[in-house]
Amino acid sequence: MKTASYMKPSELKKWRVEQFLSQRALAELLEVHQNTVLNWEKGHTAIPGTLPLALRDLADTRRKLVEEIRKKRKILAERRAMKMAKQHPEHYAEMVERMRKARLARRRPFNQQDAVVAL
Repeated sequence: MKTASYMKPSELKKWRVEQFLSQRALAELLEVHQNTVLNWEKGHTAIPGTLPLALRDLADTRRKLVEEIRKKRKILAERRAMKMAKQHPEHYAEMVERMRKARLARRRPFNQQDAVVAL
């Protein structure tokens, strides 16, 4: 029988991904086996109540590194976008328009009037 813990498996996985850590890397930092992290994330094993405190300490020590990684990823994405815009301006403009429409579609709920207009 599973016991209640202070952190849900999905919250653990979300935290790990936000910290740019693999299951193996997190396991090494926590000094547990990789399968332990896997079982926590799948909900097969209860997450220890002290884990959120350990993760908070890890996040504090890794904060600067994570910020640097995010900045680098943003810069790389901007460079790729600029390169594509220079090499294929017609495709880039089309892609940006599709992304804008997709964002708008996610923001507003679908209603029947939209379906009638589309016909």
